[in-house]
Amino acid sequence: MVGSIWLVQLVFDCADPDAVPRFWGQALEYRNRLAHASDAEVAAFRAANPQFAGRGRVDDRQLRRPPVYVQQVPEPKEGPNRLWLEVGVAPGTRQEALRDFQALGASVNGDVLQDVEGNEFTVVERDDVAERQLTSVEFHCLDTARMLEFWSQATGYRVSGSRCDPVDDGLTFGDGAFQYRGCRYLHVTGMGAAPDSSRLFDLSPGLSFVPTDRPKARKNRLHLDLNSTDAGSDRDRLVGLGATVLRWDAEHVLADPEGNEFCLSPAMPAG
Repeated sequence: MVGSIWLVQLVFDCADPDAVPRFWGQALEYRNRLAHASDAEVAAFRAANPQFAGRGRVDDRQLRRPPVYVQQVPEPKEGPNRLWLEVGVAPGTRQEALRDFQALGASVNGDVLQDVEGNEFTVVERDDVAERQLTSVEFHCLDTARMLEFWSQATGYRVSGSRCDPVDDGLTFGDGAFQYRGCRYLHVTGMGAAPDSSRLFDLSPGLSFVPTDRPKARKNRLHLDLNSTDAGSDRDRLVGLGATVLRWDAEHVLADPEGNEFCLSPAMPAG
């Protein structure tokens, strides 16, 4: 990737930090025991780990799918999200996928689905998809060309039409750490991981940009967390691309040119 962004995590604001990761963990078939655990097992985990109160996550133990973090917030969801998710499925399997998602608690309104907390997503059949995967984080924006330019340069994703997609940047994993550009880094998504392929996060989504005439009116319920090996330099680089720094203290929060929040988290070097 351009700069030193080496990992992209999805972050949901939510009311229930167990329901959202469970829904997406099962919907996208994450290899993750807790995502498929019973209510009693989840309650036992919570009781044994009070330090995680109000937070949750789902990680793929094969390191094929993107890490997802959720944080409990007091504000209810209001209005449609500015960032939607697109789930790709193999040709001829959309109706089966819709039934499965509804069984997990999704609602369906025409072509638009909502997860257990009302976060919008779509399901599309794609010839290049063999198993269910998150194919896009879809930005609804006023200026699609400007947003595509910003996010492709921010992440180093390759542009194709009105979207940009991850490239293979040589990231590997071994002995409990990620290797990137000659250095070793730790991330919670690697804890207990056992990838069976040398290509990591090959089921991670690209970014797509669709037009809307609706200005951003509130904090997003879904945002991206960019993990950087040099957060200070990447902050300056992103500001040069059009980002705004909202907070730079214990949390590193920025906004893109249309005000969509995102985080810039410093990487943790492996000892």
